[in-house]
Amino acid sequence: MPIEYLCSDFYLACYLRARFQLKVTGIKNEGKRKIFIFEVSANHQDVQEMIKSFYNNEDDMVSANNFVREIKDLKTLMYNY
Repeated sequence: MPIEYLCSDFYLACYLRARFQLKVTGIKNEGKRKIFIFEVSANHQDVQEMIKSFYNNEDDMVSANNFVREIKDLKTLMYNY
């Protein structure tokens, strides 16, 4: 059963999309901040492990091109949602 993960860190959100192909199911406004809502399915590893790999720079599986594409895509979503 899918769970929701809320993320307010823009670059972490880009990483989660580029590396794990997580779906953004919505974006909430919280003052000036945007909160990305992800759907995480049961077959994905624990979300905390995904986050640790980003902040500890343990994962080199994301190409620069994919990361830049996700930055552009999420910015488009932010300003059109």
